[in-house]
Amino acid sequence: MRSLGEFFGHIVRGVRTNPEDTSEVREIRRHVEEETHGDVVMRRTTVEEIEIRKTRDEHEAAPASKRDEQH
Repeated sequence: MRSLGEFFGHIVRGVRTNPEDTSEVREIRRHVEEETHGDVVMRRTTVEEIEIRKTRDEHEAAPASKRDEQH
């Protein structure tokens, strides 16, 4: 069931993704702090990401083989 959910998740992401968007987001670090107080668990998650935005000119100037690798 998990694999089936991931499969459809990838399809939905492909349908919702804007093909004009050439930015790339990469997760740099994920830090989780967790405290337990009796029956209560407090969890704080910090996600650090970097977004590389490419202008349309840079995307079009890339060699065809490089563009194919990105998609």
